[in-house]
Amino acid sequence: MGYHAGAWEPETYIEMNNNGSDSKKDIICGCSGTTTAQIKKQIDKGVDDLEGISRATGACSGCGACDTDILALIAEYISSISRNAD
Repeated sequence: MGYHAGAWEPETYIEMNNNGSDSKKDIICGCSGTTTAQIKKQIDKGVDDLEGISRATGACSGCGACDTDILALIAEYISSISRNAD
């Protein structure tokens, strides 16, 4: 079973999901509606682990099926940032 963070910050979740900038096709967590763009935004803010992403977005707080996809996205995005910084 996936990771369940428990407590997340609903104000952040509501703000991020109501900003209108994310496409439904990019949803990585169906339970919370979290998109890949929202996760990348959190990584840009320095949140780079599953627990932090979950607290900030609500992802992985439902069924947990998205945890491996989110971990892969975190690794891939951080790697791409590192390559671009060099």
